Amino acid sequence: MVKFISYVYYAAYRQQKKEQIMSTTRCGVHSVGNDIIDADHEKLSDLLDAFYEMTIDVTDKRVITNSLKQLIVFARDHIIYEERLMDCIAYADVATHKADHDDILKLFNTIAADIQTSNSRLPQDTAYLIATLKSEHFERHDVPFAAAIAKHELSKAVR
Repeated sequence: MVKFISYVYYAAYRQQKKEQIMSTTRCGVHSVGNDIIDADHEKLSDLLDAFYEMTIDVTDKRVITNSLKQLIVFARDHIIYEERLMDCIAYADVATHKADHDDILKLFNTIAADIQTSNSRLPQDTAYLIATLKSEHFERHDVPFAAAIAKHELSKAVR
């Protein structure tokens, strides 16, 4: 009886975490006013959702790692484009925005290593951290970047 109650509690906790993460990653407000970057944000959100689902439903490290690799590759490509656009419009806060991008990529690589070594950081908790970081990054860096894009004529040419 105790094991059943524990399992029911754990299942409810897991569902609550899943809903919390999904609402964070699928908030639909990740627009900076550039069609390419906005599409990338949507795809990154989809890849993050897929990664999170893997950490809940899949126990095979290879499958989870492949999902994370897709997320990392796409994130790197997105970051390259976004940073080039920052340089093109002479974005004032480019250094701190780029530093945050570097921190995000380091976190992804750390998570990949943690999965492979079965480190104590659970993939579910890691996915939650990624979702939180993504929201924080958007608020701290992408919202001001969106304002800079809107003011610049070049942004209309690269939409």
